[in-house]
Amino acid sequence: IVDLVANIFLSEKQILRNKGEGFIKLLNFEQELSDICSKTLNYICQNTSANKAQIYLYDSVNTKSYCFTNGDWKIENLDKIFAEIPVYWNKKTTAEGKFEALSRSELEYLSNKDAVEYREYSNLLYLLELSKIQIAYPIVSGNELIGVLFIQDLANNQMYKIDELDLWDRIYSQFHISVNKALLYQQLQSLNSTLQQKVDIQTKELQIKIQQLQEARKKENDMIDIMGHELRTPATIVKLNAQLLEKFAGDIDSDPEAYKRYVNRIKMAVDNEIKLINTLLSSAKLEGNKIVIDPEEVDIKEEVEMAIHGNEKDANEKNLPIINNMKLDTPNVYADKARVVEILNNLISNAVKYTERGSVTVENRYDDNWIEISIIDTGYGISAEELPKLGQKFFRAGNHINSDIQVGDKMEIVRPGGTGLGLFVTFNLIRKMGGDVRVESEVGKGSKFIFILPIYKAQAIHDHDGESNNMFEKLGLKKQ
Repeated sequence: IVDLVANIFLSEKQILRNKGEGFIKLLNFEQELSDICSKTLNYICQNTSANKAQIYLYDSVNTKSYCFTNGDWKIENLDKIFAEIPVYWNKKTTAEGKFEALSRSELEYLSNKDAVEYREYSNLLYLLELSKIQIAYPIVSGNELIGVLFIQDLANNQMYKIDELDLWDRIYSQFHISVNKALLYQQLQSLNSTLQQKVDIQTKELQIKIQQLQEARKKENDMIDIMGHELRTPATIVKLNAQLLEKFAGDIDSDPEAYKRYVNRIKMAVDNEIKLINTLLSSAKLEGNKIVIDPEEVDIKEEVEMAIHGNEKDANEKNLPIINNMKLDTPNVYADKARVVEILNNLISNAVKYTERGSVTVENRYDDNWIEISIIDTGYGISAEELPKLGQKFFRAGNHINSDIQVGDKMEIVRPGGTGLGLFVTFNLIRKMGGDVRVESEVGKGSKFIFILPIYKAQAIHDHDGESNNMFEKLGLKKQ
């Protein structure tokens, strides 16, 4: 009989041991926290005498709580229990600083044995009994309590067997290891995701910088091509006409008209070269914030008249009238006179250049503070897609003219030329003087360039004392 009892005992021990090993295998390769909790609860109810169990986890990083249960067991006063349990565990840690499982039966026994010492746990005992919690296993990550595994009472107030309690410990031990592995896995996944996001962001930023660099290189190459062409053209004209003048050496009177024509061509080419160089200098000074603005009282009517007169020759060659509709009572503006001349000449010459038929008109209006000047042409116009790009450095609109050669209704010919710097300088000079500029245009009807400048009201003249007059220093260039 003794041998039979011993064999039964050993057999039960082996069964429980096998169950413990089976649970280890069950969770060995699990990485998802929800799967670990669900499988643990199912395993407990299928392989132990416990009918119900519940796992509560708290994610302090994301401030979320997760509750896993197998069945309809609803623990009453869960918040109050979690307020009491940490107090108990903080006082009942092992010598190694680890939390031990909380058994209600053991706590009841100790409370009855030493009521004074365990008096502070009376409320915890009441809550455990009310919720039918027999055992509470702490779930710890590092030194932080992150959750609890609750085991419900057996029916009819029965007690768990010692061997089964050993199985609980083995299940809890493996469960605890698996939970921490899953948490580490989540942290690693989160870290990888964060790193990947940072890599993606940095990759995108790098791609943007590469694209910007490529665009800058393209602009630089375009600039070299444009400036090479624009600078070379006047020089070529000078060279060719100088060669033509050689035949007049010592005999100018042989053909004075031809001689005068060649000299005028040279003069115009030199003027264009100077104008281009001035535009380049203004562009460089604007970009380096080295531009000097000397505002003063400027008679805007007179400057418009002078600008129109300066462009009449080119307009007359195209039978293009330039109409001055400036109001006679227009007040003076507060601006840099030299810059106003530059702005008006650029806008009016552009209007003449890109208008084949019709007219160019200059008109204005004003209020108490601002004068608005409009340069209106009847040229081909600028597309809606290109309007926002006007004033960008090196941008050249795809200007067109209507050719006399008809193909179908009409034929559009792209007009080449220009550096794309004129409007860049013009727009920036207007804004530097406290004004603003906008453009209205419709393809096939023409364009309207509108800018405003402040009215002169005896404003103080800007003082530039102490500012260098050295042109190279103004451009940001220094001696080596």
